[in-house]
Amino acid sequence: MGILRTATPEDAADGGGLLLSSMGEFGNKMFGAGNAFRAQANLTRLFAYPDGRFSYRLTTLYEEEGQVAGLLLCFPGAAMEALSAPLVRQFRQVYSVRELLRMLWLGWPLAFTGQETASDEFYIAHLAVSLNFRRRGIGQALLDHAEVLARKAGLRRCSLNVDLDNGSARRLYERQGYSLVSTRKLSPGVARKVGTPGQERRVKVLPPLAAAAPAEPSLAPSPEAGESQN
Repeated sequence: MGILRTATPEDAADGGGLLLSSMGEFGNKMFGAGNAFRAQANLTRLFAYPDGRFSYRLTTLYEEEGQVAGLLLCFPGAAMEALSAPLVRQFRQVYSVRELLRMLWLGWPLAFTGQETASDEFYIAHLAVSLNFRRRGIGQALLDHAEVLARKAGLRRCSLNVDLDNGSARRLYERQGYSLVSTRKLSPGVARKVGTPGQERRVKVLPPLAAAAPAEPSLAPSPEAGESQN
């Protein structure tokens, strides 16, 4: 039986690897110039920061058999701008000027492809399950936990984005009630450049919590008129 726990800076190595897993080839190209080892090392550093949209502070980990088996990184959509602001400082510490220019060149076409999340949504930015732990219901457990966090934040909508070529993830989100809102399909040239054919944006409206069941009527005899109930 697995457990959910909040991530710490000591989880950076596992966190960086699972963050990269959640991004696929796009992560390799954007964060490692096509080199998976460099991408994971850079994401590990970003995960260890206490601020920013890749931080361990936004992350819940799923542990099973004493190992980190899954990752959920999520936050209210209204916090997106504030969480993205530290990336300027962090990227300057992690990347060279040449690498930063390459990232801008890669990311520029994506800046105009549509909305990532909305201020009234709880955004599931990254979800990943380690290869050796797949098909055990961990992805579903992490999505269920995201709904708990969303309600705690006072939000009734969860949103996420999924690559068009990630069929297994798309099927999972459909089963979990995430409805297709929009599709962002990239041109073949841009898709080769950034490592993804595009994404679907999906949203789930959380159902109301079940009302508490009415109390069972007491089997004790009702007090007669004039008797005390104390």
